[in-house]
Amino acid sequence: MSLQFIMGPSGSGKSHYLYQWVTKESLEHPDKKYIVLVPEQFTMQTQKDLVMANPHKGIMNVEVLSFNRLAQRVFEETGENRRTILNEVGKNFVIRKIANEQEGNLKVIGGNLRKIGYVSEVKSVISEFTQYDIQPEMLDEIIEKAKEGGMTPVIPPRSSRLTPRDYDCYLYKLRHLVENAFLKLKQWRGIATRYAKRSDSFLAAVQIRCIAIWAKIY
Repeated sequence: MSLQFIMGPSGSGKSHYLYQWVTKESLEHPDKKYIVLVPEQFTMQTQKDLVMANPHKGIMNVEVLSFNRLAQRVFEETGENRRTILNEVGKNFVIRKIANEQEGNLKVIGGNLRKIGYVSEVKSVISEFTQYDIQPEMLDEIIEKAKEGGMTPVIPPRSSRLTPRDYDCYLYKLRHLVENAFLKLKQWRGIATRYAKRSDSFLAAVQIRCIAIWAKIY
């Protein structure tokens, strides 16, 4: 079977069409296995929708997998899943242990480590920096580009830097306001998981959430 794309605006029935097609094919070919690949947060809902779409109210040869679960399945079948990999909770424990041991040397984030959710945010930043191979030199380039664009970066230099960089100490002390704002925004699942596919819809969701925060509507 060739690759097909089912496209259309939100609410046009794309998911319903796919569920009906998968159900029809699975009933006509019970000896075949079908895999429905969806984001992690939609696995349970997709399973429920497929079960309801099936006249027998069951899916014996249809499996709903997330991207992470599919990767684990591939590694298991190819024999590559021999290494023990830390899960998200394990990474948080490691970062917490290191932070407690080096708290006196952490000038930037040391005072925030006891805030709820802060270690998880640090873990996410480290994971993204590692994934995209972000080096300290690249951060300096980003700061220079920000200045060229008319922005004023407020990032303190490392204490071991040979040529210290100037920054606004007062504004830097207010950084927790920005951090707290992002934490409140991410309390909405639609924003934290980037549910909206279009950038304008996502921006509208952020604006609505900001209005709710400002009006103290939770």
